[in-house]
Amino acid sequence: MQVLYNGLIGLCALGVAGTAGAAGFELGEQGTRPLGTALAGIGTGTEELSAAFWNPAGMAADPRPGVAAGGSVVSPAIEFSGDTPDGGDAGRDGYPPQVYLRDQMGKDLILGFALNAPFGLRTEYDADWAGRYHAIESDLQVIQGTLSVAKEVGNGLSLGGGFVIQQLDVTLTNAVDFGGQGDGPTRDGNSKITGDSHGYGWMLGALWEQGATKVGVAYHSSVVHDISGSQRLETPVSPPNTLPASTRLDLPGRLIVGIRHSLTPNWRAMASAQWTEWSTYDQLKVEVSGSDNVVKEKKWEDVWSFAVGTEYDLSDRWMISAGYRFEQTPVPDKEHRDPRLPDSDRQRFAVGGSYAWGGGWSADVAYNYMPFGDAKIDNPDGATGGPAPTILNGAFDLTAHVLSAQVNKRF
Repeated sequence: MQVLYNGLIGLCALGVAGTAGAAGFELGEQGTRPLGTALAGIGTGTEELSAAFWNPAGMAADPRPGVAAGGSVVSPAIEFSGDTPDGGDAGRDGYPPQVYLRDQMGKDLILGFALNAPFGLRTEYDADWAGRYHAIESDLQVIQGTLSVAKEVGNGLSLGGGFVIQQLDVTLTNAVDFGGQGDGPTRDGNSKITGDSHGYGWMLGALWEQGATKVGVAYHSSVVHDISGSQRLETPVSPPNTLPASTRLDLPGRLIVGIRHSLTPNWRAMASAQWTEWSTYDQLKVEVSGSDNVVKEKKWEDVWSFAVGTEYDLSDRWMISAGYRFEQTPVPDKEHRDPRLPDSDRQRFAVGGSYAWGGGWSADVAYNYMPFGDAKIDNPDGATGGPAPTILNGAFDLTAHVLSAQVNKRF
């Protein structure tokens, strides 16, 4: 039961830790133009189509039909120092996509659709590294579809809402220390966990525009995932065995507030703040078939992210942008840091640009650099076939690069 428990701990830790994007393992790569300002002003954007994801009310301020498609390359580097062997660079590239559609329904309503990957990550350590009892390979994908609607109600105020559906798929592997059941390296077993889930949520938003200033507010609900799956366990002395298991993961609710102000006809300044309810991950309750439940205290904390940015129109065709964002980590201390993704406070430095070549066509590009803060670990929760824990002690050095591109067509 302890082996299965540690595997599911890894599964849910994967659901709340990340190397890029926003706090935890939430990915901010949900539209190229917002990435050009380090997500400053999200919730206020009416010029581009990703409002269907961030704040649906923004669609009403620019009802022109349109379609956009693009994606990002998220390239993290994760290097461990401390206990040896160090495991090499565990970072693996990810490719979150983004697709947006917008159309007008009748005279007053605007309909939008977004397809995104708001959560996801990949890491893989060497099979013989010091933390192999905690993690070797981790692969998580969350694909989200959002159907949203918006209406301008007058006096510069627009309102919107949306329905969210998510598909989660995860694969996790790690070694298992069976101690005296084998000799030397043969004492190690192997665990592979796979699981999946569907989850549903909603969002509400408002946008107020007065003169040169826009203020947006949006709330994204928590999404509950009842994850079901199995674990394949190989031991040094017995045939492989597959065990059923399940757990519940509540992806956090988020409150987004943004402001955008036109300093001149060509120059815009913007800022945003985001609150993320990671305290939903206070403890993890794992249900193991034919055994007692196991409860593990995690004590994750609610966090804030803050961003400032600017856009400048060089001409009718060219726009450039830049921004900065600081993001808190929900991990409370080194004892709760998980090597599947050793999250820590991070910064995001961004540059971007757009080009419009006529006929409603335009393209956006953005680059982000993200250095992470101190990420020490002293985690005793390695998988073991006996009562003694396996402790991982050391520190992680993390950085990430993001390159994003998107093509837009307005009708």
